[in-house]
Amino acid sequence: MKVKSFFLVFFIIFAFVVFLMIPGFAQEEVLPEEEMMEELIIIEVEEEIAEEAAVEEIIEKTVGIIEESCIPERKAVIGVSYGGMIPFGQNIKNNYETGTPFGIHTMITGLAKFGCVTLDVGLESGYYTAKNSTGSNDLNGVPVYALLDFNLSNLFGFYLCTEVAAGFNMQTADKSYRVFGVTPGLVCGFNVIKGLDFILKIRGAEIFTGYEGGDGTQDWIDLRAGINYTL
Repeated sequence: MKVKSFFLVFFIIFAFVVFLMIPGFAQEEVLPEEEMMEELIIIEVEEEIAEEAAVEEIIEKTVGIIEESCIPERKAVIGVSYGGMIPFGQNIKNNYETGTPFGIHTMITGLAKFGCVTLDVGLESGYYTAKNSTGSNDLNGVPVYALLDFNLSNLFGFYLCTEVAAGFNMQTADKSYRVFGVTPGLVCGFNVIKGLDFILKIRGAEIFTGYEGGDGTQDWIDLRAGINYTL
C-alpha cells in the first residue's frame, strides 16, 4: 500500500513538472522562427538601404556628368591666318586682283553652351592688300573685327564652327576712309599636337564703302589657312 502511494505521489509530481516544462519547450520551438523572421526583416531593410544608396550614387554621377557637359572649359587661344581675298562684287571684280590678307586673332573658348553648341568670342585684326588692275592706287586695309564662333562639333580633335565677324575697316585707295564690314563663314580645325591646331577659314566679306557707280559695297571671298595655339 505504501509502495502504491509512493508511486502515485511520484507520478503526480512528475506530471506536474512535465506540465510546467511544456510552455518552455513550446517557447524554445517558436523562438527560432521569430528570430529567423527578424533576421529576414533586417536583411530586407539592409537591401533596401543599399539599393537606395546605389540609386543616389547613380543620380549624383549623372548630375555631375550633366553639369560638366553644360559648363564648358574656358581656354585662351591666339592664332594667325594667311590666304587670299577673291574680288566677287560688281564694284571691285573688274578693278582689283586677288588680294592677300594676313590676320591675328585671339579667342576665349567655351564662354557659354547651348545644347551641343559652344560659344567662343574674340577679336581679329591684321592687314590686307589688293593690286588695282586699272592702274589706280592699290587697295590696302586694316580690319578690326569682333568674332563670334559657334562651335558645332569637337570630335577626335576635329572641330567645325560657324563664324560671324563684324567691325571696321580702315582702307586706303584713291582716298582714305573707315567703313563697316561683316564677314560670316565657316572655320574648321584639326589638332596637330597638344595645344596646337591647324585651321581653315572660308568666309565671305562684305565691306560697305559707298563706292560710286555700284551698290555701295565691296564683296570678297576670303580663304585662309592658319594655326591656333591654346595658352
